[in-house]
Amino acid sequence: MRRQPTLGSIFRIALILFPLACTEEVVFHDTLPVPPVPLDSETSGCECPDIGAYCAAGLCVKPGQCSKSSCDPNYVCNQSEFSNTYTACVCGTDLEASESCAPRCESDSDCEPSFVCRQPEGVCKLRDRCLSHHACSPDEVCGYANYPPNLDEYSLQLWGPECSVPIAARPAGSTCEDALECTSGICRYGTCLDRCDNNATCDASQRCVDGACLPVDGQCESCDALDHWCLASSGACLQSCSVGQDCGASDCTMDPYSQGLFCAEGIARCGKSEFLYEDDDLTTCLVHQTCWIDADCGGDYTCIPISDGVTGYCGRVAPI
Repeated sequence: MRRQPTLGSIFRIALILFPLACTEEVVFHDTLPVPPVPLDSETSGCECPDIGAYCAAGLCVKPGQCSKSSCDPNYVCNQSEFSNTYTACVCGTDLEASESCAPRCESDSDCEPSFVCRQPEGVCKLRDRCLSHHACSPDEVCGYANYPPNLDEYSLQLWGPECSVPIAARPAGSTCEDALECTSGICRYGTCLDRCDNNATCDASQRCVDGACLPVDGQCESCDALDHWCLASSGACLQSCSVGQDCGASDCTMDPYSQGLFCAEGIARCGKSEFLYEDDDLTTCLVHQTCWIDADCGGDYTCIPISDGVTGYCGRVAPI
């Protein structure tokens, strides 16, 4: 069964959506306090099923003092590490809680941005996040969509990438402010860049650096093998892959920072159709399929929360 997502990372979205309007200060539990969010159901498009609950940034909130044991069933008490004053009961984001207290919907238009109407349950849930374009359909890219404009880089990372069709089809070299303005789904330094998995998909004058074709320069210049890509943080030249089958006897491993996939050293622990993903909590063998609950996955796979706790991928715990 999938673990409860980390709610604190979700509630930072509230600041992005509603940075000023508020009627009561609510601070959610996380390593950083979250500034006030509005507690007025008229300020948000979604509707909460419970009396006394208000919709804030797409989530149903019952304001007021609480403790871990005082919230109604399926609600979670969130309290800042920096303050014991402001707390609130918030509807959980797993399936059981969502069916009880999440906003109801018939279509995506009934939900807030970055939420989708999950059917047949008829509840608003966060859109599935993606780690790389491998989890997306051919006409989609893994990028940032459905978010307010003018986000800083930190807030953009908190929002999370998702599989979406580009909102514009600007080729490499075009100016951009948003990744989804580019056909490739990559906007860096204000310019659309070609996407790559290795040097073979870039021009001879470029190198594949963290998934984007960049001019030959610096520590990545010597990484010229066509089936390799360069890790910007260290200059390491890595053999590209998408699943274990590409790596022979070793694992296809995802770098947690660049989301690039490479053939790691050592004996494989994952299957030929899987890739190895490691974070602070788990070492997992995943397939390129996003999920919310176990039923979204087939075979012996379960829905495993990774990274920020919002992203779910089908997979299994990797053997030691």
